[in-house]
Amino acid sequence: MPGIVGLIGTTPRAEAVHKVELMLDAMSYEPFYSRGLYVNEMLGLYAGWLVHPKSFSDCMPVVSEDKNIALLFHGELFASEDQLAGSRRAVQRSSKWNASHLVGLYQELGQGFFHKLNGTFCGILLDSYCGTLQIFNDRMGYEKLYCHNDPATGVFHFASEAKGLLRVIPGTREFDRQGVAQFLRYGCTFDETTLYKGIRLLPPGSLWEFAPRNAGRKEQTFFIPQDWRVDPAIRPDSFPEAVSNTLQRILPRYFEAEIPPAMSLTGGWDTRMILACHGAAAGTLSCYTFAGITGDTVDVCQAKRVAAEEGQDHQVLRLQSDFLENFEHHAEKTVYVSDGYGGVSLSHEIYLNRLARNISQIRLTGNFGSEVFRGATTFKEIPLGHEWFDGELHGEFQECREQWRNARREGNAARFAVFKEIPWKLATIARLAGSQLQVRTPYLDNEIVRLACVCPPTISGKSVPPWVVGSLSPSLGRIPTDRGESVTRGLGEAFRRGWYKGTFKLDYLLSEGLPGRVSSDRRSAVRE
Repeated sequence: MPGIVGLIGTTPRAEAVHKVELMLDAMSYEPFYSRGLYVNEMLGLYAGWLVHPKSFSDCMPVVSEDKNIALLFHGELFASEDQLAGSRRAVQRSSKWNASHLVGLYQELGQGFFHKLNGTFCGILLDSYCGTLQIFNDRMGYEKLYCHNDPATGVFHFASEAKGLLRVIPGTREFDRQGVAQFLRYGCTFDETTLYKGIRLLPPGSLWEFAPRNAGRKEQTFFIPQDWRVDPAIRPDSFPEAVSNTLQRILPRYFEAEIPPAMSLTGGWDTRMILACHGAAAGTLSCYTFAGITGDTVDVCQAKRVAAEEGQDHQVLRLQSDFLENFEHHAEKTVYVSDGYGGVSLSHEIYLNRLARNISQIRLTGNFGSEVFRGATTFKEIPLGHEWFDGELHGEFQECREQWRNARREGNAARFAVFKEIPWKLATIARLAGSQLQVRTPYLDNEIVRLACVCPPTISGKSVPPWVVGSLSPSLGRIPTDRGESVTRGLGEAFRRGWYKGTFKLDYLLSEGLPGRVSSDRRSAVRE
């Protein structure tokens, strides 16, 4: 997928450039990616990038007028008008649709620049005035940056995908025992650990400074989760309104683009909250919902009703027969694109998001709203046979269980979701989607996640969606979600919720989960 790659250190130019090209080749698996190369021999940087056309990062490298400051950036930022006010000159001479104004913002704010960044991102900033370069990423570590430091030469390698490093550093082509144990037990790796020996992830909120060539680096951060302290002034009766006001304030940033975004609509609360808070005029927002080859799940049916109520065009994007006919290809690509973190059960993600790209190159989603506000989680231990615990990874399994327990001691469900579950586990699906189009998720906006994280843990967010949707768009609130929830109350509503929740999994099982003729026969029996 799009991203950045490179190395820092004393390396012959021809060898370094060749390495960067190989790293880019490893990540160039779609014909529509644009790519480029940047070299600064004085600071010892050799880097490259891949971008979606007309994306926020499609202006690399960003260089100051005097050529002394340069930026390579991957991701997308959503700055408010007051945040941009201090860099008005920079925006006027560049564009608010891409990253071209960021160097001007850095020149005006200095190190305060990094604190202003709102979005998911990673990048590298060169400052010839100071003779340094800095690698940085977002507060959650959502945009991954894989790193390897060669102890023999001191050369530092980095890439947005592990496969970039695996291509050029043979010594990393071996599994990390602790990473494998974590992955087998929980479906992901923790903290800086990866699946590969000698490769680590850049920690969240990093601001690593490198002196010229091989003079060493200073590993520091511009943000830690403890910076967001719990606010005891937030009360249960005021929290839903605070969420509503924040969403209404930040959402215009996510709908603005050179290319109009389309909405990936579901039958749940999260996308409905976005529609209610944004209030798009009828006929101005393209919507779609993903579906299997045949039949409509409850999710699809409710999404159709929501789109019709809002007067927006809606399409159902389905898997086609060629998906099953070429399933081996789709499965292999899923594993490759995800660096081994995505299994065959996610093979549909790339396929469906490729269809979505035909509607718009920008996909607006409600991803992570349930985790951030309502404590929803799928982050659990994966059952394993006793033979695993009695095998050669016995010690690693014991250690990762203790790490898991420590992570769960966070106390605040929102903090656990924002700084652990989403970047460690859930981001894999988003990365598969990001290989095909640009994904925007308002629930990861700094203002939103900060509000959730500073909320006292005793306050439940389960009442937030009905309050927000019900107060802004009662008609939307009366449409049951895919779990049967709505703003109405009474015996009938309680029965519907119980029925929807009880059949939620069965709906997918009958529609998509059974092979061939068995699935068809079961659907016929249900209809009869």
